[in-house]
Amino acid sequence: MTMQIGVTAYRPAGNNSLGKVAVVLVHAFPIDGRMWDRMAEKLNAQLDQDAELSGLPVYGFSMPGTPGVPVPSEEESGPRTEDGAYAQALDRLSQAMIDKLHELGYEKAIWVGLSMGGYVVLRVHSLAPQVVAGLALCDSTPAADSPQARAGRLSIANNAEGAMGAEAVMKFARPSEHDSAVKKSADFIDTFTQWIHEQPVEGLAWRERMAAGRPDQFDSWDSLRVPTLVVSGELDPSSSPAVMKPFAERVHGALFVEIPDTGHFTAFEQPEQFATVLMSLFTMVLAAAE
Repeated sequence: MTMQIGVTAYRPAGNNSLGKVAVVLVHAFPIDGRMWDRMAEKLNAQLDQDAELSGLPVYGFSMPGTPGVPVPSEEESGPRTEDGAYAQALDRLSQAMIDKLHELGYEKAIWVGLSMGGYVVLRVHSLAPQVVAGLALCDSTPAADSPQARAGRLSIANNAEGAMGAEAVMKFARPSEHDSAVKKSADFIDTFTQWIHEQPVEGLAWRERMAAGRPDQFDSWDSLRVPTLVVSGELDPSSSPAVMKPFAERVHGALFVEIPDTGHFTAFEQPEQFATVLMSLFTMVLAAAE
């Protein structure tokens, strides 16, 4: 059996110079594909103004274990390691997204992954580089978890399935004094609190166990030969510009963009700026195809 993938169609396909290529947006943890909604609206407006790119279709892919998308079975997920992580789940999830892309009728995509979504789009490239027309790594890393980070993820997974439930990840909706103005806003707090409460706790746990079991992906990262974008929020505590800019420097021709006064969820916090940055990537992909 294959994992199920949720799909949101943000923009239909039209005539464009890239042929059977789509844009695929893969979301962060602990939320779902709705994090792209505001950015996609801004992106559509910008695509409307570009004659060469206006026909480019845009989709959001939601991971298993998000609202409306079943949590994979143990058989679908693959074996667990001794500490409870899924060693094969990222590969299986990434393959399911590749299959979904083909099911929708496309040969390639410009893959955009934010945070946990970044792990997925990098794995897509590792498994099937021929389906990658361009790649954006946003607020993420090619590195595997450190032992401490891995243990933390698995603790969150256990707590989410236990008495804590969604409270195990509610820190993502609660700003600190060093966070961006947007993350401190009532809109951010209320929206993320609601979205987190709507996540199936089994799905939260599954995604953390999947991410904990992921391998180091620097081999895939260093082998990128397609237009590449690296995005970092100025105030991101885990994927700061100091962390992410060196990633961009490892890939020939990669574009690095730091978004000011922005934390970990760049696409949600600054949708207009994020859309503009994606348009730069699309232009790079178009130039590479000529």
